[in-house]
Amino acid sequence: MNEQDNIFATEAIRRGFVTMSTLDEAKALQKKFAEMGVQETIAEVMVKRNYLTREQADSIVAGGKGAGK
Repeated sequence: MNEQDNIFATEAIRRGFVTMSTLDEAKALQKKFAEMGVQETIAEVMVKRNYLTREQADSIVAGGKGAGK
């Protein structure tokens, strides 16, 4: 994970959107994808796996200007 992914993940946990266990699963998937040549952000992985809604991810990216939970 890069620095932007780390910031996103920290905020997702802080807001209670995901658990450490969920984050670990998402990171493992992100790593698998990278090994296959597919680069995805941790946010993309979490949304595609339904760990987060698009709205939750967008609110984190927007710096809290979104709807929250």
